[in-house]
Amino acid sequence: MHPKQLQYLIRCYREGTATREERELLEMHWKQMLDAEAEDGLSQAQRSAQEHDIFQNIVHAVQQHEPGSFRPVRPLGRNRWVMLAASLVGILLIVGTARLWLYNPGPLEYRTAYGERKHIVLPEGSEVWLNGHSTLRYAPDSLGNRQVWLDGEAQFSVRHTANHNKFVVHMANQLNVEVLGTVFNVVNRHGDVNVVLRSGAVRVVDQSRETPDIVLKPNEMISRSRAKPVLAKAAVQAQPRLGWKDGAMYLENKPLGEIFDWIRDTYGITVQCTPGFRNETFAGTIPTDSIDSYFNMIEKLYQVKARKDGQTYVIE
Repeated sequence: MHPKQLQYLIRCYREGTATREERELLEMHWKQMLDAEAEDGLSQAQRSAQEHDIFQNIVHAVQQHEPGSFRPVRPLGRNRWVMLAASLVGILLIVGTARLWLYNPGPLEYRTAYGERKHIVLPEGSEVWLNGHSTLRYAPDSLGNRQVWLDGEAQFSVRHTANHNKFVVHMANQLNVEVLGTVFNVVNRHGDVNVVLRSGAVRVVDQSRETPDIVLKPNEMISRSRAKPVLAKAAVQAQPRLGWKDGAMYLENKPLGEIFDWIRDTYGITVQCTPGFRNETFAGTIPTDSIDSYFNMIEKLYQVKARKDGQTYVIE
């Protein structure tokens, strides 16, 4: 059974949400391991050798998770009490390994296609909305702190844990966002970073130590780009900026060029227009469920013609 599938079954079994089929599948897996997949017709010596191999494989699996946990194991004898003790140790090792898989699930990766939005519940309960053309990788560290790496755009609703484990979002330009429990939006594309906080508190840490840490309060934003490498903080209305996951995002006096770049990164749609038109500003709502209707709005607001050619809009 694949470790990811086993991890999922263990979690459901532990939380009491496993279906009858899932419980039977998990119990059958344990039985197969404990029975060492014994086949009829094996001699006692062959069965002992088989059980020894299974035992060593389990020890090896645990040592991979916790190096140095065991000393070298002597070959098992034929004494039935020795075999019984080995079986009991095997059971403990299986349970221990299952717990390791459950509480240290290893890296998980989530991806979205152009124009796709995905709702994700991380293993520890935090929720993420991943915007189009984005990648999120999740891997808790040995201290239980939750580490994620984002390439694209995501909105986080971080669950506060009883042990106060940090939730760290790793971004470009050696920037990290550290939180305990809060709601915020992160954009990390092409080396440009933008963080908007709706509730709670976050600390933005510059790993290069070129700028001091910045603590954001609700309705504040920080940004850094290749063109403007200085980490800047500004007051904003957070909720409208986080509306893309609900189908409508409100922007106020945003240059059209920046909006077109966001559409390209999120939906894979490029826009051809004059440099002067890119400098025009837009205030209003972008329907994120139907980006084509936004260009109909552009035509009426700016008295232009937006012609679609495949995945490109040509504005004349």
